[in-house]
Amino acid sequence: MQEETKIFIISLKKSINRRHLISGNFNKLSEKIDYQFFDAIYGKEQPEHTLFKKYNSSKRYARKGNYLNESQLGCLASHWLLWNKCVELNEPMIILEDDAILKNNFIEVYHFIHSKNNIYEFFYLSQNNSKKQNSKLRYQFPNSKTNLSQFFGGWGNTTGYFITPKAAYKLLNVTKEWIYESDVTIDRYWESGIDYCGISPPAIMAGNFESNIPINKGKKNLLTKCRREFYKLLDYFNKWIFDNFKRGL
Repeated sequence: MQEETKIFIISLKKSINRRHLISGNFNKLSEKIDYQFFDAIYGKEQPEHTLFKKYNSSKRYARKGNYLNESQLGCLASHWLLWNKCVELNEPMIILEDDAILKNNFIEVYHFIHSKNNIYEFFYLSQNNSKKQNSKLRYQFPNSKTNLSQFFGGWGNTTGYFITPKAAYKLLNVTKEWIYESDVTIDRYWESGIDYCGISPPAIMAGNFESNIPINKGKKNLLTKCRREFYKLLDYFNKWIFDNFKRGL
């Protein structure tokens, strides 16, 4: 690992208050850690952004019964651009969203990232928002309650994560066309082949901000619901195959 891992904070240019708050978080750390803001794609103001051409609305509706809105597309585009940057730089990075709140073990995890013990291609620093799921301990931090575990389910947020070029390339490979939100795209590890893990207790928590990304649940008729359940069952089957026969344990 390199001596210092770049930290990119995804943030809308107009979100001055959020930028000020997360900068204050870094300033309160016991040691100086550099970071830089990455201007997020604001879908509402850039509805014709060239990356949005990757979005396949037909496949999205068939699988979920609703459509991604401009804000969701902007969020995905912002993460996608950083995945692409990770591959271009050929360097690992930490990606945060601007509502992230750094916890007491953040520095501990930051040092682990640079250590020889970090052999992982991807792991979440943020809290797990999904339901209780199976996990397997992969690394216990010495003289600490912090650990890193492999998980077998979704995470439910993209507030903060560590990513290597290897994992970024896998995500780029499954986003040649866009169907899912950024967090769901990463959660579908059985498609990307990412052996993802998570830090516990989390080194980052999402702040109590009003979301910049509205959710469109859409109205679903019987056919739409049946089709959605079919794809849900197909995902469950493919995930089971991957977990039991393909995933490195």
